[in-house]
Amino acid sequence: MSAVATMGFMGRFDLSIDAKGRLFLPAVFRGAFADGGVLAARKDKVVLYTPDSYQIVLHKVRALRDAGQLDRDLFDAVFANSSPVQADAQGRISIPRPMREEYRLEGPVTMLGTDECLSIYRIEDAPITKPAVKVAAYETLNALGL
Repeated sequence: MSAVATMGFMGRFDLSIDAKGRLFLPAVFRGAFADGGVLAARKDKVVLYTPDSYQIVLHKVRALRDAGQLDRDLFDAVFANSSPVQADAQGRISIPRPMREEYRLEGPVTMLGTDECLSIYRIEDAPITKPAVKVAAYETLNALGL
């Protein structure tokens, strides 16, 4: 069993998106995406799920729809703002142009391991680059005795 499977995605990786919209996956995570992945648009970032972790998202979204808590337009938007990806032989994934444009993802980016997925931000938008967020995170861990 891999470390990702037992501990989730973690770490910060400062990377770069090339002119063709390709992004190298950190080597430590490439095995987790051997069967591909799913890029999904979120409020302030693009996230990369493994096929298994995206299945959990799908089940939750479908359950909300089936319970009448999510109308058809919102349900469709979840899927329209997601895209399957497959890493190439060099370990790169292609981020679709609409996602790159909407989130202004070009050149330097930060990828954060966020447990069930990898989150991709413009460096200046990544929460971890904001001093107040770092301080609050450390204070929370200290308060928990960790």
